[in-house]
Amino acid sequence: MYDQTYAVSVKPPVSPVAPGLERPKQPTMSQAPFARGLHWLHLPDANTVAQQAAAIVAEQLAQKPSASIVFPTGNTPLGMYAQLRQRNDINWEKSRLFQLDEYVRPEFDGPLPYQTFADFMQNELWRFVGGQKFYMAQYFECPAAYEALITQNQGPDLVILGIGKNGHIAFNEPGSQPDSPSRIVALAPLTRMSNFADPTQPGLPTQAITLGLKAILGARHILMLATGAGKQDIVATAFHPQTPPDINCPASWLKQHPNVTLLTDF
Repeated sequence: MYDQTYAVSVKPPVSPVAPGLERPKQPTMSQAPFARGLHWLHLPDANTVAQQAAAIVAEQLAQKPSASIVFPTGNTPLGMYAQLRQRNDINWEKSRLFQLDEYVRPEFDGPLPYQTFADFMQNELWRFVGGQKFYMAQYFECPAAYEALITQNQGPDLVILGIGKNGHIAFNEPGSQPDSPSRIVALAPLTRMSNFADPTQPGLPTQAITLGLKAILGARHILMLATGAGKQDIVATAFHPQTPPDINCPASWLKQHPNVTLLTDF
């Protein structure tokens, strides 16, 4: 079923590898029923992950200056954004830059006790580069319109992801179907515990808008970053080549995609 979805896509480009880093051989992958499109680079540390991720973004824009790229938030991509800010060899002017997800503002009087993802992206990258930026907060009433902006012109070209401890990607929480659209979702308790120091604090969001799995799986290239010992188990679960995708671990649907690059420091 899902192989037919990708049969009409263009041949995915080979992900660039930073100097001195060779793609590890995976002799069992050709025999495995799942994750045949996975390119897993085991790198020595989080800084090298950041360098390699920035190199992939740079190569994408070199190949297609008008590329549609979807960016994540969180601690894991901070190093990548620092690397991208330092590079002066990337032409961003024709690029189309999108948020992966965003909190839905709760009914709360007073200053928000959290940072919006729009502010995160503005502070970490977007105010330093050119291109056209799209903010999800403008599409709370019609998530489908936001998804349409990304998928037009055969996009997205590159979707960058992290992975939650419960296997969520973007805010597609456990139970998400692979054809799920962009939508408003309720945040899982584990997600709120991971994202907020005190999830019981008043004024914190309980909902978010997320790019759906259908749009993510429709990307030409998916780049996932996972660093730290706390992500080892969920990555092993999500990408085990002998087990089928599981609705309880949304990241496992990526095993059906033909062009996923996974960068880890473990």
